[in-house]
Amino acid sequence: MFINAATPRCSGTHRAVRRSGRKHAPALLRLDATGPALSRRAFLLRTLVTTVVAGSLPWVQSVAPAAADFTPTSAKRAFDRYSSRIGQGRDLFERLARDADDHPGSRSGYDNEITKQVTNLARAMRIYAGVYSDNFESEKTKALRAKVSAMERALERAGGSPDADGRRQQLQKAREAYDAYLQDAKLSL
Repeated sequence: MFINAATPRCSGTHRAVRRSGRKHAPALLRLDATGPALSRRAFLLRTLVTTVVAGSLPWVQSVAPAAADFTPTSAKRAFDRYSSRIGQGRDLFERLARDADDHPGSRSGYDNEITKQVTNLARAMRIYAGVYSDNFESEKTKALRAKVSAMERALERAGGSPDADGRRQQLQKAREAYDAYLQDAKLSL
């Protein structure tokens, strides 16, 4: 609350100002002590600046939002870049199916190679799924990425399964998720 310092209602404050050696009391005092008092000139200047800034906001908001560069050319470029890596998944699944009977878990070089291949396959599949999104993630992209996650989970379970039947079942689930991805993404590789 602002009051004039010269009025008798704030005589204690007025006496304190007088003792400090200043001849005139400030034009306005703030009694609630939340911040410095504003003069009429400062208040009007802030109000004017706020009005000008607020008035310019509709102009700022009228600027078109940035759009993703989804064009047929970018879709073709993504196909050219990722389709061969996604197509290598067939060879990977055939190799894993052959090796499902003997668990090569003791060979760390084999495991590292397979892990790299699975990681590259999943990464390419996730990136290619983004072709079906424009400014936001579409339902088709979400569904394709869910199939990639299901494939990865099944491959992890296959690697951790101690028996050959469990590995075969999990590899079959992973292969089904992979084939469903290819069908939904309309990739005939």
